[in-house]
Amino acid sequence: MPINNSEIIWREYWLIDWKEHRIHFLDSSREIKLEIGIILSRIAYSSSLTTSFLLEPALFGLLNDTDSEVVVQGLQSIGNIIGDGQTARLSEMLFNICRCKFTQGESCFLESITQTLNLLIHYPNEGVQTNVLNCIEQLMKSGDRSIEILIRNGLFLSLVSIGYICSTKSDYIDYLLDHGLYYHLKPLLLNENMVIRENIYWMLSNIAAGTKEQMLTLFSLDIFPQVIQDLGCSSYNVRIEACWLIGNTLFQCDIEQANTLVDSQLFYSMQHFLVIKDSRLVNHLLRMILVLLRLYTSHNNLSYLSNRLEGTGSNMYVTKFVKLSKHLLFTEIIPSVLQHLKS
Repeated sequence: MPINNSEIIWREYWLIDWKEHRIHFLDSSREIKLEIGIILSRIAYSSSLTTSFLLEPALFGLLNDTDSEVVVQGLQSIGNIIGDGQTARLSEMLFNICRCKFTQGESCFLESITQTLNLLIHYPNEGVQTNVLNCIEQLMKSGDRSIEILIRNGLFLSLVSIGYICSTKSDYIDYLLDHGLYYHLKPLLLNENMVIRENIYWMLSNIAAGTKEQMLTLFSLDIFPQVIQDLGCSSYNVRIEACWLIGNTLFQCDIEQANTLVDSQLFYSMQHFLVIKDSRLVNHLLRMILVLLRLYTSHNNLSYLSNRLEGTGSNMYVTKFVKLSKHLLFTEIIPSVLQHLKS
């Protein structure tokens, strides 16, 4: 609800001592912190010029609290800061944060927002995590300056931002790898949130599409058995990103890395794409098969690949892919695949 004149006067007076006493406030009991959250929420009806300080550690403390009601009140405060009001839905609030247009003089406010998002990505709620990923995706579209701020603030667990970073410059990928990206990523590899898993695979596929040295670092994660299994995931988007991750890896790998993928029943997992009849994906998978056939042929080891196919019963899926590809008119690839299969 709107604040009256007396509240405006009290607010201006109270701001004078706020920064001096805020640490003591955050050490208080749950009831006092909830009241502080309500106060912050009402003050946040003002303009961003006078309330941007609310995104400093005082508000971070509320968002990082173990009590869900305290966190909710902190979220409402942010909602008011960006003009949504107390009844705004969380998704609208986060979207408004990331779509704000920041001038050159507001970089400090932008950095505060990235720090807030870094806290929210840890909140144990799938809806909050999904909205954070979506808002960072919008924020990253504002250009290199945003990327630099995100890197500087250590927003490593924001998967969409990392994905965008990895799709820009090779130097950025090296920076992330040198600063422990995989260490921060490992706890999320088995996350059941399909949006998070989709973005993990998308980010890793961008690394796989980088230099060969960058691609080879992926094998240290020991993630490919899971990725190959997720070719049959119930989430269509996860299946697509898993497919691109494997494909980008295969296009640069040596026989040793190819063996790792083939031994994880890669071809058997491809059967899930037979019922989709997605021309783009079938084309991509067929090219992956051709890369493997050429690789094993060049090493005079096609028998290894054939034995793995027959041992898992996967050879029939490759044949079905070829037939499906004929139906989808991939005439430029089929002759090469058939030639290798016959040999």
